Amino acid sequence: MDVLLLLALGGAAALVTAGGFAVGYVRKGRSHQQWQDALTEATALLPGARVSPGTRYDGPELRVDLDGHTVSIAVRGADTPDRGMALARVALPSSNSRVFIGWDDVEPPTDWAHVPEVNVEARADPSVFARSDDAALAQRVFDGARLDLIDVRREAEAHGVALSARGGYLELRFAGLRVSGHLLERLARATARVAEAWPEWEGSTRLGPG
Repeated sequence: MDVLLLLALGGAAALVTAGGFAVGYVRKGRSHQQWQDALTEATALLPGARVSPGTRYDGPELRVDLDGHTVSIAVRGADTPDRGMALARVALPSSNSRVFIGWDDVEPPTDWAHVPEVNVEARADPSVFARSDDAALAQRVFDGARLDLIDVRREAEAHGVALSARGGYLELRFAGLRVSGHLLERLARATARVAEAWPEWEGSTRLGPG
């Protein structure tokens, strides 16, 4: 009798585990599809944009040419949109600068630890954290990119935002965002605007204030 009871309990536990796995798998598939749909919608708003389908393990990616800049937006954590992340990336061919600026107390990855922490005048936004070899450039980047990124952050209801530039590439990360095609279009255009302005910010720093 005890053996039969143990077998019954074991079978019930297996069903519960299998059921939980199935529900999680379905939710993951739906969340991934939500990201895919948003990226596909964004292509209608960005002429010439194309989307790679991705897999259940690697999120889809959008690529578009804007004002001479090729912007890519990759999805990370596509199975969980409430904790997912959109990563926009664009080349900065003539730049060797290193700048990290995080909003909402976002700190850089550990491989930025050797880059000096700098203060940026953030006015009414005390949650900003920055690292750079060039404090003046970090300030110019913050002043120039702030409004674009804050607007996207607000619309996305993102939990954290980070801008990083090094190795000739600029990356914008929005974590925990509410995804939509319109939002991804705005992120792509904001990324291109920052890339377009970067040489001026960098050049102004080299020339000095004024």
